[in-house]
Formats: sequence, structure tokens, C-alpha cells
Amino acid sequence: MDTIKLIISILQEKKLTEYISDLIYKDGRVERLSGTEIIPTSLDKTNDIVTKDVLYSPEHNLSVRLFLPHKTTAGKNLPLLIYIHGRAWIIESPFSPIYHNYVTEIIKSANCLAVLIQYRRAPEHPVPSSCEDSWSAIEWNFSHPQISKQRETESNIINIWQKKSN
Repeated sequence: MDTIKLIISILQEKKLTEYISDLIYKDGRVERLSGTEIIPTSLDKTNDIVTKDVLYSPEHNLSVRLFLPHKTTAGKNLPLLIYIHGRAWIIESPFSPIYHNYVTEIIKSANCLAVLIQYRRAPEHPVPSSCEDSWSAIEWNFSHPQISKQRETESNIINIWQKKSN
């Protein structure tokens, strides 16, 4: 029996719920067994990267994680990377080690700014909520020209991030 037919037969017989019934709550929340570790933000520049979380959607308590290379030149435009993490809209967050470390390495190599987007995850929040959240974060970013135009000095950007997150 090929894989597709096996999956269909399992779903038809509802055997799948036997394996995951203890992980799904009646209100739709899911017990995530992986992808729950987070890395805190840092202003200490030990990685030559400064990070800050800024709330972009207070109604859903969603943030973006902003990354700034430690060594920047005042008035110099830097490229902007907007990163939406994968995992099928279900697992991990932009604050997890895998994405935090990955983007840190990109920024070190590319000397750019980065915005990692947090979105509501399925199955508690079915698609398209994750897509809508991602688009909202992109709109939020470009509504803050001091971030998206990258024309500020490092200390000014850090101050802006601190003000925006309050």
C-alpha cells in the first residue's frame, strides 16, 4: 500500500485521533511537544547583533523580532530582510533558536537589518490567520519609515525600538 492510501485509510478509520487525542484540548489548543524553546532578545552586542521584540498586533499579542548589525554607519542604507519562519504555520516561532541563530548568521554575512514575524499558529488559529498576521506585520514595518528606510544610527534605532515596544 502506498503512503497516500495508508494516510487516507488512517484518516477514514479515525485511528489518527487515537495517537493525538491527548495532545488536543477541547478548546482547540494543542500541546506542542517541540518548538517551544525561545531565545531572549539582547542589547549587549555579544554577537555583533542587537535584537529587540516589538509588539505589532496588540489585539493578538504578536511581535516582530528586529535584528540590527552592531557595526553600522550613520546615514548608510542597509538592505532589509523580512523573514517569515516555516514549519507549516504550526511549529516554532521567530524566537526559537533555529530561526534566531539562522538570521543572526545571515545578518553577519549580509550586513542587513532583519524583521522576523510572529504569527498565530494552527490548529488553534486556522489558515488564513497566519497569512493575515504576516501581512499585517509587513504593513506595520513599512508604516515605520525609521525602521524600513534604515537611515538612522544604531543608537537611534535602538531608542526607536525601545519606544515602540512600550
